[in-house]
Amino acid sequence: LVFIIDPWMLLLLSIGLIAPFLSNLTYREIGATPAGYRMSALCSLGLVLIFWCAKSVSHHSVIRELKSRPDSTTPLQVNAFPQFLNPLAWYGVVETPQAYHLSTKGWSPLQSEFERRRVRTFQKSENRTVLNAALTGGSSQIFMNFARCPLVQVFSTPGGYQIQARDLRFDFASRMRKGFMLTVELDRNL
Repeated sequence: LVFIIDPWMLLLLSIGLIAPFLSNLTYREIGATPAGYRMSALCSLGLVLIFWCAKSVSHHSVIRELKSRPDSTTPLQVNAFPQFLNPLAWYGVVETPQAYHLSTKGWSPLQSEFERRRVRTFQKSENRTVLNAALTGGSSQIFMNFARCPLVQVFSTPGGYQIQARDLRFDFASRMRKGFMLTVELDRNL
């Protein structure tokens, strides 16, 4: 429901740490007895709980929207992953037998209507023999066990094949710095 390091949740928890310190400074200034940390911690955790509930409602709404695509193909898998700075926007990934379809869903004031309707489609590789050979290695098995939305593509090279696999959960990171990507080189004999 939340990004790996969610800045909004960290902000809510930081308020729970900083508010008692600031209130204690104020109490000392006027000569009153300082307040405890318990109420601030409970309020902060309550705000985190409300934040998670709002994220859950937003997530279920996006999943319903992704499942009701106009395409007649029944999806094999539907996922929505949180965006970093926008708590109400999601990366939608719909897997069909032939392809993966990526889109941005949810609410974002910085997105145009065109961007919300744009769907990027990645076709799955049809070359099963090369894929099976590439995905039998140890690092390939580790990557495939980790990846929830693995896109595996086969490229011909002069000496054989290059197979690239990436987890579409982290597509933004793969495009920027080639992270979360597996590359396997095979010769013509696989």
